[in-house]
Amino acid sequence: MKVTEIVEKYINKEDYFILSTGENKSTLVFCMGYNPYKLLDKNHGQIDSYYYTSNISYFIAKDIVNTLNENGYSATMSSEYIKPLVVKANFGEKLKTTLVAVNKYGTKVVFQAIDIVGQYEKLGNYVPKKLCENCDKCIRACKNNALDNGFCRADCLRNYQDLTDLGDEKARKAQGNNIIGCDICQRVCPYNKDIALKDVPTDLASFLELKNLLFRAREGKKGLEFLVEHMGKNFLRVKRVHRLTVNAILNSGNDELISLLTDEEKSGKI
Repeated sequence: MKVTEIVEKYINKEDYFILSTGENKSTLVFCMGYNPYKLLDKNHGQIDSYYYTSNISYFIAKDIVNTLNENGYSATMSSEYIKPLVVKANFGEKLKTTLVAVNKYGTKVVFQAIDIVGQYEKLGNYVPKKLCENCDKCIRACKNNALDNGFCRADCLRNYQDLTDLGDEKARKAQGNNIIGCDICQRVCPYNKDIALKDVPTDLASFLELKNLLFRAREGKKGLEFLVEHMGKNFLRVKRVHRLTVNAILNSGNDELISLLTDEEKSGKI
């Protein structure tokens, strides 16, 4: 079977490309679009639907690797930096946020990459829209000014979520009720104007009630096991979820919720 025939058992033909990335190596990159969740109220934590889709796409990529190998190819999960490949393959364009936009999905897309020994090629047909040139909606929307002078990763709220402590009060407040993901710049981006929002699944919304989430986080890994499907194992770090849940409670202004916090939690010593 051809590489493309194998891939298209899993992925739509317009949702991937293959590009030469070495003397005897090609990299297959596929994307999966997703619909963002509607925002929950301040008494809930918020998790982007990106992570649910990312978890699914990872296992699809693993299946593609296995099937390629079973059919005589030599394939592995790739460590190539994907964004430049997207542009080089004429599959999308890079925006001010450093995200890339593609046909159909805008920036609401998850990428996975697979390396294959040999030379193969299937390029995209993206026509750049160049909407960034006269637009600064993302710059104005960012609560932590991460886009004021080009993208500053250190100021991106998503970066703060990887830290044990969010640091100063400004950064904590800017985080709002986000447990993982930010999405502010993407929600105002013209490239995503046709991407519909969807309801947060009922069971997930219930789990993300801040009171429930706090008690679950205190239980540790076992208490947060439900979130593996929605965040993936790599992103589900107990201390981070606990810390960000505390921040969300402090940001909620709900005295009943805030009274549940210990002095150690309020001070960040957790």
